[in-house]
Amino acid sequence: MTRNLESPSERGWKNSRCGGFTLIELMITITLVAIVMGIGVPSYQNLVVKNRIQTQADEIRSSLAMARVEAIRRGLWIRICPGQNGCAGGNWHEGWNSFVDRDSNNTRDEGAGETHLEVHIRLDGGSTLTGANHVIFKSDGTVVDARTMILCTADRDAQHRRRIDISSVGRVRVCSPPDAGEPACDIPC
Repeated sequence: MTRNLESPSERGWKNSRCGGFTLIELMITITLVAIVMGIGVPSYQNLVVKNRIQTQADEIRSSLAMARVEAIRRGLWIRICPGQNGCAGGNWHEGWNSFVDRDSNNTRDEGAGETHLEVHIRLDGGSTLTGANHVIFKSDGTVVDARTMILCTADRDAQHRRRIDISSVGRVRVCSPPDAGEPACDIPC
């Protein structure tokens, strides 16, 4: 009787192909994944910031449009101010509110029928909104004074800035530099 002195692992090695990775293949794969991640992650972060700032600009535009519609619908002046309650000197990036200002005293008087229309909370991501200290829509939808507000990200990157223009007729426009054909859309933060 003949006995095979080879170990089972040696027999398997000779008789079948091993299906694993070599160290070189693993290193090449890890290197390729690192390169793809190095290219993809910054692009994704840029996309997230761009979408956040555009969403915030659209939210501001929507609030202004709603205030204009309410001024026309109610036949009253509507005031939009920074802060959460009336025009008590808050900052736009901390939130804003709109209300009926029947007596034009820049504050919301509850007993006088001056109701809140909308209250917005703080802007996300450290964004700042500067410019007009208030916006007043008259009963015909026009504004008392044309206004401009500047929306900037926390990193103050030029490509993520937005300018919100409110014309004297009440039209709200968001400008994002560099818009084609918009040389006037130079936005300092």
